[in-house]
Amino acid sequence: MTSLTAASTPAQPQTRTRADLSIRVLIGLAYALIILSAVGMRAITFDRYLPVIDHYDESLRFLHAYSIREDAPLGRSYGEIEWEAGFPPFQPWFTGMVQRVVETQMPFPMPSDYIYAMRIISAGLGVLTTMMLMGIGWMLGRSLGMGAQALMGALTGLVWALSPIIISTGNFALMDPLLFPMIAAVLWCAVYAIQNDSLVAAFGGLALVILAIYTKYVVIYALWPVGCAVLMLVWRRGWRRMLPWLALMAVFSAVTAAWLIFGHGAFTLDNREANKFKDVGLEYMISPARNLDNLAFTIDQTIGLALFALVLLAGVADYIYSKRRGWPVINAHWLWVLLPFVLGCTLLTSSVDVISQTDPKWFRIRYMLPIVPALAVIWAGALAQGISTMTRTRGWRLVPALVVLAVLIVYCVPTLTANIAAAQQFARTHGKEIIWTWSDASLPPDGKIMTGPDSEMRDLWNRPYSGYNGQTSFEWVFDVDPSHSTPEQFVEQGVMYLTATNKDLNSIYKSPATQAFIDQLLLLKVVPPGPEVDYSTYFYRMLPPENEADVTFGDQITLVGYDLNHSDDAVTLRPYWQAPQTPATNYSVFIHLLPEDTQQPVAQYDGTPASSRRLPLTWDDPDEILIGTPATLTLPDDLPPGPYTLTLGLYDFETGARLALADGSDSLVVDTITVE
Repeated sequence: MTSLTAASTPAQPQTRTRADLSIRVLIGLAYALIILSAVGMRAITFDRYLPVIDHYDESLRFLHAYSIREDAPLGRSYGEIEWEAGFPPFQPWFTGMVQRVVETQMPFPMPSDYIYAMRIISAGLGVLTTMMLMGIGWMLGRSLGMGAQALMGALTGLVWALSPIIISTGNFALMDPLLFPMIAAVLWCAVYAIQNDSLVAAFGGLALVILAIYTKYVVIYALWPVGCAVLMLVWRRGWRRMLPWLALMAVFSAVTAAWLIFGHGAFTLDNREANKFKDVGLEYMISPARNLDNLAFTIDQTIGLALFALVLLAGVADYIYSKRRGWPVINAHWLWVLLPFVLGCTLLTSSVDVISQTDPKWFRIRYMLPIVPALAVIWAGALAQGISTMTRTRGWRLVPALVVLAVLIVYCVPTLTANIAAAQQFARTHGKEIIWTWSDASLPPDGKIMTGPDSEMRDLWNRPYSGYNGQTSFEWVFDVDPSHSTPEQFVEQGVMYLTATNKDLNSIYKSPATQAFIDQLLLLKVVPPGPEVDYSTYFYRMLPPENEADVTFGDQITLVGYDLNHSDDAVTLRPYWQAPQTPATNYSVFIHLLPEDTQQPVAQYDGTPASSRRLPLTWDDPDEILIGTPATLTLPDDLPPGPYTLTLGLYDFETGARLALADGSDSLVVDTITVE
């Protein structure tokens, strides 16, 4: 018996080592799964309707960075953002660097190409933030033992990995996705500095806070965690030993602040938030209702208010119970680092906005997202404390696993479902892209487009603001009451089209005079509502065809009119078409100028009936009028004088078969041209 005991003793540490190794492998796999989930959710949602730019601030950030670049390929053609003077300098600098990289890879990038690159970076930074939050949770949970510690790290990162509002907001090409990992890194440095008595981490945290302020001024509240770390180091080391480091930090802070204020002109910033803060910021900041609303809304959108409250209350109860029994507890003193940080962000956000009252709500929740790392740590810590307590309670062997499973189901199922639904939604073609694709292919660029200054169409062809990437460059003008002129006068001024939504027709264009003006125009197309577009869009041409017609070829394509001009050396005809049904094939048009005594043309044109990008097989709207390409027939120099017949018809290019008219003929006599 003695020999058996002696023989078995050395095996116990080996068994424990193997068990610890297995646990660490499982923890590593769980963490890897969370990181992969963060990557996957962002990969399927980051492009979000591109090339359509559906976040106004993305356009401003692109334009700001582009306008201050001396080496911008198009110079100031995209305009300047003059009111951005004093704007935090890091974001436009970083965006400008990304723009330069894009330009090395693409000869002529569109604004949406730049934003695509920035969104990829934003998505990557979201994954990086997830990893840092797992590290923060891991460090703060070490007093609970490896299992609860691993759980705390995993749950802290899980919030940032899967929360739909964090993913959608963090994928935009804005300064906020740059800011989020900085804030997470500040918290990581503060925790590491306090736990490991690290001066380097404390100084790194200070540098990161300054970089964050250079990205967005309002995050000055992030100085608090670093300040806590510095105070703790002073308390442990003594102020004499810390004096050189304190002096270095003070000089570094003073120099960077002085340049920002006096060199960059930070106080000259003149945007919505700055002006609102100057006017009513203090009054709004101390409003309990505004602060509670913003805090509750942020928790509800990222973790779930009910889930957060339930876990927090249970965690507090478990903490008290474990402390009384002498069991491991989480260090509650960390709340002195986390809660003032949360309060600072909430107060400053409340000074300008109540997030739940903005429309859309996701547009400005990014102001509150920097506190989510702290909220996630508190929530995960409460749950980890509860699990630690339950594992030490007799008869509760399976309860901890069931609780963790229940929490994961309650949190992960809705978030994964929402993210997948968002990916499916973003995979659809945005309604604005449908509209501009039609106009790009269908509207000849022979004049400007008129619309209302407050219309949904006001920036559709503005490449930096909408993401328009069509081949045709359109110019546009605004007019709230076009009835002050005639269509002919607008054409003389270079305006050929009018576009309006059904909302415009019932608001800015609803006066009887304006309606009478619009009734004179030629309605080309009504584009129905589409994804993210809840309005119909009407396109009008200022002038109808000079000559009306109503001739159908082969029961498939109708000539509704044409413009005809002829001079001494050429004849030009532009047809206008409708298709009662989608044609059977991509028919071609022929236009012949025939002498009286023969069917051999002296001049002819063959080509597509309309634009080469609107071949007949795409004519699927029976109410749409398609504008043909002007067909010019050059008259031979030696053409004998006399009358000539101008004919038009449609034929199948592959077989040569012509479409017949109702009378059985295969061409329409358009006009008789007399050559003198």
